[in-house]
Amino acid sequence: MVKIPLTNSPNQTFTCSVPINGANRRFKFNLWFNYQANYWLFSLYDVANESWIFLNLPLLVYKGSEWNIIHQLDYMKIGICIMLPEVADKVGHPTENNIGTDYIMIWGDNDNV
Repeated sequence: MVKIPLTNSPNQTFTCSVPINGANRRFKFNLWFNYQANYWLFSLYDVANESWIFLNLPLLVYKGSEWNIIHQLDYMKIGICIMLPEVADKVGHPTENNIGTDYIMIWGDNDNV
């Protein structure tokens, strides 16, 4: 599993390679903070296929059997993505100021759940 480098910049786009299921996959990450709804939205672009995998997925913390926020895309074999809280708070999801510090994004193989 690897940590994805997030900052609290309200609009961030970056490309990085992520080791998934024994191979490196190159993705473009786009995150933006929705001030009206008070949560982050996340889009993922597959650089090799030149196509969006998903657009504007809310970055909320899931618990129980659904830690993987992209579990509905398991059939695509793009790994798992977890928003991991590093502190206990009452909000329960990253805010505009604490993403990348109090809440980190972890990516791993499909069989890591």
